[in-house]
Amino acid sequence: MQPFALKPPMMSLRTTRARHWLLLGAMAAVGAAVPGRAETAEATIAKARAYLGSEAALSAVSSIHFVGTMQEFFGDDAKPVDSTVEIIFQKPYQQCIER
Repeated sequence: MQPFALKPPMMSLRTTRARHWLLLGAMAAVGAAVPGRAETAEATIAKARAYLGSEAALSAVSSIHFVGTMQEFFGDDAKPVDSTVEIIFQKPYQQCIER
């Protein structure tokens, strides 16, 4: 018994064009209905910083320190090897990543 094969639905050229115009119209309507989408990168960053805290509090942060573990796999059938990872970011533009 042969597997059942699905055939694409037969559409006329008129139906295809109508669907394209409908999709284009829907995309234009959604784009026009969403206010403020043309926000600049600076405005987005300012909004995110305001959510986290005041400018004075954010400017007072001089470093961030992350500590965690990760699993590494060496080779195709290797067992996972656990490693400790330490990442430090410090003003101005300094970083240290240790394993």
